[in-house]
Amino acid sequence: KKINIKNHYQLRYDLININDYQKNEIGICFENTAALSFGNKAVHMTNFEKKSSSLYLKGHSVMMGYIKKNQNEQAFKGNKLKVDV
Repeated sequence: KKINIKNHYQLRYDLININDYQKNEIGICFENTAALSFGNKAVHMTNFEKKSSSLYLKGHSVMMGYIKKNQNEQAFKGNKLKVDV
């Protein structure tokens, strides 16, 4: 079924289902306080990878260094922000 995106966009927070998002659904990630995707495609200058029950974020809006070093090491794996979904 073709989606008529002219109707409206929907904000979604259930990132565990991001691979199933439609074109008119915007993925919102509280941990990096930004829109993450339009449908299941990452927004400009952002990338994500879903593994099991975690989402790994990398990109312009995801940066290390704003918190203490030990907190960075807990939150980031392989230079990507790990978010449990």
